[in-house]
Amino acid sequence: MGSIKDLVRKIDRKDLKNNVQKVLYSLLLSEGWLARTSFRLPNAAARIRDLRKEKYGGFIIDCVDSKGIKKYRRSRASKLTEKQTYYRIDPKSITLDKVRKIFGKLI
Repeated sequence: MGSIKDLVRKIDRKDLKNNVQKVLYSLLLSEGWLARTSFRLPNAAARIRDLRKEKYGGFIIDCVDSKGIKKYRRSRASKLTEKQTYYRIDPKSITLDKVRKIFGKLI
């Protein structure tokens, strides 16, 4: 995973063409759980679902709410709920071929 992370770090975020790439970029560079609202993208949860599909690499992406990781911070996305959703990518599901499938010529 280290060498893949190094490759991803070399990508200029401005060169990312779509939200699937932006979500994967954030997940690969995160050091743990990443809040859904931290993606700052419309429909980030839908793009995460896409990344779980074989067509987009079939990555294993874990999802928990704030209780699952003992973080109790109010979600900025919704004033109606105290819950925040967090995601992380399973390093065992990351391969160079899968990452190239998403980033293409950027890697």
